[in-house]
Amino acid sequence: MFTKVPQSVHKKCDFAEGGRRRTGEWKKRPCGFRRPVLKYNRIRTLLGVVIYVREKSCPAAEWTSAAAGASGLCLHHEIPGELLTDGIRSVDLEELYRQADVISLHCPLSEKNTGMINKQSIARMKDGVFLINTARGPLINEADLKEALESGKVGGAAVDVISREPAAADNPLLKAPNMIITPHIAWAPREARQRLMDITVENMKAYLDGRPIHVVNM
Repeated sequence: MFTKVPQSVHKKCDFAEGGRRRTGEWKKRPCGFRRPVLKYNRIRTLLGVVIYVREKSCPAAEWTSAAAGASGLCLHHEIPGELLTDGIRSVDLEELYRQADVISLHCPLSEKNTGMINKQSIARMKDGVFLINTARGPLINEADLKEALESGKVGGAAVDVISREPAAADNPLLKAPNMIITPHIAWAPREARQRLMDITVENMKAYLDGRPIHVVNM
């Protein structure tokens, strides 16, 4: 759950308000973490997931199904009907903006969606909406997000990616209220790193067997 972060927490947290950037740690350790994160909490609210799924075996599809089971109704954009399960329904982006209490970005970056979170799209969201971005930094217009955080339109935001990494001193999000920035460590949980290795092995075996999977055509 994201909420307003007390000043005492900011002082204790290496990542809050660019703590790692100020100490130079991010530049020394680009991925930003020293050890796997072992636990995480699930929220029970209306979650809007912006995601693009190419095939049934895509791990993202499995993740969204699991998230729906724990969090109630989830909304998705561009997810095939056959991947939907109980508690998940597909909606267009406009409805997702209007209904979601929390919006989480998990989509590739393209010319079409660069800056998709901006002053205009934020205006269509619920007051106090929470925003999560573990996809790509340029999906968000950072100046517009800072303004929305200052006005309270966005209740809080947590991003693992920003437009330029490591963070530049003039990045507007570094001075935004109710803002959490982590230095590209969404893959830090032990489970995520194990899955990364498992999928790599699975890809190699499938390729050697003449049946490539998880193919990305550029």
